[in-house]
Amino acid sequence: MECAILFSTYSPAVEGGAIGYYDTNFRNEFGGKTEFGGPPTPELEDRWDKLWSQGSIEISKSGVEKLGKSTDKLMHAKNDTTRGYRGVLEVFHQLHCLNEIRQYTWKAYYATHMPDWVEAHRGRVDLNLTDPNSVMDRLHVDHCIEALRLQLMCAGDVTPLLLELDEDGDEKADFNVRHKCRKWEGITDWQFNHAIEREKA
Repeated sequence: MECAILFSTYSPAVEGGAIGYYDTNFRNEFGGKTEFGGPPTPELEDRWDKLWSQGSIEISKSGVEKLGKSTDKLMHAKNDTTRGYRGVLEVFHQLHCLNEIRQYTWKAYYATHMPDWVEAHRGRVDLNLTDPNSVMDRLHVDHCIEALRLQLMCAGDVTPLLLELDEDGDEKADFNVRHKCRKWEGITDWQFNHAIEREKA
């Protein structure tokens, strides 16, 4: 906990004890299947929504000041001026961005295989999945790519990715890398217990 506070920007989640750590090996073989990959389906869309669509939290005035920000234009929690300010934990924005990029790469598939789903979820999906030439979609995805680039470079994961020989003697990377991770359940439990407004899913 002390290390999390020392190496993190102010966050009520860190102060609230949401951060714990564990060691794990990533399971990420090249070409391997994952519950978050593959062609879009309504079930896959629901899994992604549950990852990022966690709603907002309340940030105190002193918390906003610790972030070096002004409260001038900030939204109050529940539109109540006696309360703190609305915010979102950055990890959920980053997952939202990753989902936007994923959806963008499957635009033609949505248009041909899921037009009814797209129409039924217009308020839930930020992209215009049936318009291949949407300038706003391109701007949104460019924003998301930049958000993830900034975070990846900020975190600067220096865990070694080992190289090995395959059965043909060719070089390949071993993507099943050992990592020390933050406990996701601690973050999501904290978020769930502190959410003031939830996204519409």
